[in-house]
Amino acid sequence: MVEEELDQTFTDRQLVNDEGGSRVIHYFEGDRPQYKSIFIKEEKRLKIVSMNDEGEG
Repeated sequence: MVEEELDQTFTDRQLVNDEGGSRVIHYFEGDRPQYKSIFIKEEKRLKIVSMNDEGEG
């Protein structure tokens, strides 16, 4: 879902947290995380945040 939203593919993904009411996944291009997704389970809400130095991707 994140790749379709950003129209981009990533070399790797890492599940950072899947406890409590949220799930956080980092999306990598090479060895650096480019985005993270935060899914709020109860609200079924997804937020995508850019992690690069230039701000929003």
